[in-house]
Amino acid sequence: MENVFACVGGYGRYEHIMYEHLSSIGVNHLQIPAPSPSEVEGVRAELDENGFAAVALTAKYQDEDTAATDAATSDWTDAFEAAVHMGVSIVHSAVKAHPGAESDVYHWLAKMGDAAATRGLTLVLETHPTLLHNGEVCLELIRAVDHPAVRINFDTGNISFYTDGGDAVVELEKIAPYVACTHMKDHDGIFDAWHFKTLGEGIVDFAEILRILKSVDYMGPYILQPEGVRGEELTEAQTKEAIERSFEHLHQLGYGD
Repeated sequence: MENVFACVGGYGRYEHIMYEHLSSIGVNHLQIPAPSPSEVEGVRAELDENGFAAVALTAKYQDEDTAATDAATSDWTDAFEAAVHMGVSIVHSAVKAHPGAESDVYHWLAKMGDAAATRGLTLVLETHPTLLHNGEVCLELIRAVDHPAVRINFDTGNISFYTDGGDAVVELEKIAPYVACTHMKDHDGIFDAWHFKTLGEGIVDFAEILRILKSVDYMGPYILQPEGVRGEELTEAQTKEAIERSFEHLHQLGYGD
C-alpha cells in the first residue's frame, strides 16, 4: 500500500460536508466502521459515488469480557469478509484482557491472524490499554501472538494520553517494524486529558515520527484522527480549518513524499 493520506472522524455535526471538504484538499481515502454483511454494497456504492476509497475498516473493539469469545470471533470475521468485498487490506480494532487472561487473548489473536491472512488482510490493533498502550506491552503482544498478519496501529496522540509522561517518539522507536497503520493525532501531553490539538500545536514531534517510519520502510496510510478538545464546540469553518491545518502540517514535514 502507498503512504496515502486518509481521515477518520473529526467532522462531528458537520459530517454532511466531509466528502466535499476532504475532496477539496486532495484527500479521498477514509477509515470507516466495518459495515455489516447487509450494508457492504450500500457503503461501497456511497464511497464510489463520492470518489472515495476505504483504506481501513474498524471492527468492533473487544474489552476484557468480550475478547476471545465466539461473539468476538464472529464480529471480526464479518469485518474481514467486508474488507474482502470492499477491496480493503487493513482491518483495525482494539482489544483488552483481564489480568491473568493475556495468554488466552494472545492465542485467540493468533487464530484471528490466521483468519486475516487467509483473506490477504492485516489486522492492526490500536495503541490502547490494556495490551498496547506503550512499547513494552506492544512488544509483549507481538512476540506472544507471533503472527505476521497481526500488527500495530500506532496512534501518535494516545501515548501521552494513556501513559503519564509518555512520549510517542520513544515508544514508536521500540515497535516501528511492527506498525502497519497510523493515526495522526496531537496531544497536549497531560495524562488522561481529552485535549487532542490540531497537528503541530501539541507535544508530538511529527518530524521524528516520520523519520522513524521511513527508517523501517513504512508503507501504510497516514490517517488523520481529529478528535478535538473535550468541551470545545467548533463552528463549521473552524472544523474545516483545523483539518486543513493538520494535513498541511504533515505535508510541510514531508509526509506523502
